[in-house]
Amino acid sequence: MKKHSADAYLITGLDAHQSEYSYGYWHTRPFVSGFTGSAGSIVITRDNALLWTDGRYFLQAEKELREGFTLLKLGQNGTPEVYEWFENLPEASVIAYDGRTVSAELAKKIRKHSQNNFKFRSDLDLISEIWTNRPEIQKHEIYEHEPEFSGKSHAGKLDEVRQKMRKIKADAYIISSLDDIAWLYNFRGSDLEFTPVAYAYAFITLDAEFLFVGKDFLLDDLKENLLSCDVNIKDYDDFYSFISDMKPDKNIKNSMLKHPSVLINPQRVNVLIRKHLEERMWEIVESADITTNLKAIKNETELQNLEVCQICDGAAVTKFIIWLKENIQNLSLRESEIHDNLFEFRKILPHYMGASFSTIAAYMENAALMHYNPQKGADAKIENKGFLLIDSGAQYKNGTTDITRTIVLGEVSDEMKRDFTLVLKSHIALAKAKWLYGATGAELDIFARKPMWENAMDYKSGTGHGLGYFLNVHEGPQRFSQSASGVKIEAGMVTTNEPGIYREGKWGIRTENTVVAQNDSENEFGRFMKFKTVSYVPIDLDAVEADMLTEEEIEWVNSYHKTVYEKISDGLNASEREVLKRYTREI
Repeated sequence: MKKHSADAYLITGLDAHQSEYSYGYWHTRPFVSGFTGSAGSIVITRDNALLWTDGRYFLQAEKELREGFTLLKLGQNGTPEVYEWFENLPEASVIAYDGRTVSAELAKKIRKHSQNNFKFRSDLDLISEIWTNRPEIQKHEIYEHEPEFSGKSHAGKLDEVRQKMRKIKADAYIISSLDDIAWLYNFRGSDLEFTPVAYAYAFITLDAEFLFVGKDFLLDDLKENLLSCDVNIKDYDDFYSFISDMKPDKNIKNSMLKHPSVLINPQRVNVLIRKHLEERMWEIVESADITTNLKAIKNETELQNLEVCQICDGAAVTKFIIWLKENIQNLSLRESEIHDNLFEFRKILPHYMGASFSTIAAYMENAALMHYNPQKGADAKIENKGFLLIDSGAQYKNGTTDITRTIVLGEVSDEMKRDFTLVLKSHIALAKAKWLYGATGAELDIFARKPMWENAMDYKSGTGHGLGYFLNVHEGPQRFSQSASGVKIEAGMVTTNEPGIYREGKWGIRTENTVVAQNDSENEFGRFMKFKTVSYVPIDLDAVEADMLTEEEIEWVNSYHKTVYEKISDGLNASEREVLKRYTREI
């Protein structure tokens, strides 16, 4: 920083596409700070080192941060956002960052809140100067996501995109979000950890389209399909030179505008791309990605495939739970070994493609860390007592899964049972919700929190996130959260339902299923909607206090477990089915 005359250096920990997960080259956050959580920003000044993260990671960050770092807890009173904090710097300070890793929106917010004659440098990659043997950016094979799985052709999706472009008067559209590009072009890859996408950019006009991707990694069938759709395929590394040379009157045919407009999502397009567009006199239209809203509503093929996927995955997870619960007294098992044991049951399933995120296997007090990541050598031994929380998911060509079960391994206290049952009540409240069309995820989030609030309790996370279809395990635009988003819950949206209780130093409890929003009925008062639960794994009745449940809640539990048995029993052997009968008994 001294060498480059920088007074503050921002590290987002993100890649050039603002992706949630990435491979080693982009793992700058843990390299610098030691913190391994999936969300957080770092600012380093000449005499301070600060890390911001949200409530999911407070306890984890306190344990992992290297000496010299200060933790700033987002959402807590008095904690500024990272872009607000820069106001503390002296006048004429130089704020620097690697512009590839900073979104256009974040850069804009920093400038807006920086009134002290600051200077900005977006061209400094200081990490590469200090990270010897930094891993290279990896590219891998890119293959077609076949019509039997995708349910809609690229041409059909592109028509929808262009219809939306015309409505908002966008002459061109740049897509940087990797899952959006993979969805639009019906391909998948493995350039990111846990997410089946490939590094790519897309530039679309009303009469042409350019795909920037690892050309040498496209399988022949996919390449032929793309060329047959008149997709101009260019190399991924040529994108920045393309937009540097790009001029609106050259690239937009039949446009009568003096300054044709280009649509970008400022949250996913990095600041360097926006800078190129501004320099070349494009009129910039900022909006959420058109593709994000389109892919959030799953088509019938996707929903049918997801049901089959969830049944198979549910059977595999249940087989693992039966193995664990029935043999715990004779097992010598540690948290870090859970993933491999669980995925032995998943690997044999049809269309299996890998994990959808790093498995959370947390025994007792470790489960109070919402996104605990067990590390071999520093993990806990699992005993035949208390709770084990397992949050895991897998990628299949016919869907993405994410499920959490808190498993009783032996003796549990009355307080633990009360907490477990309270989480169940919250889960049921959202699962049973019926609402008038137009409600957002923030409004529906209240269903789950009401049982908690009535007991003067809460959890410092959202209640659920959108779930991709053989794509990101965390997908927008919808979510269940106290944070308002303005996104209506539409029929066909797939979201998780995962309230929890986290007691520091004691235990953590979470029950997570996947739900699909559906139309329910329509009358003179409007259209009403409901959820269908599509996860099929028993909830551990050994920790349920039936006296805490209403008749309607007991009816939901019994009905859910009846469905679980009907859906997955064929995937179990005879002895496992007998155990499943006990696990799904009526209460």
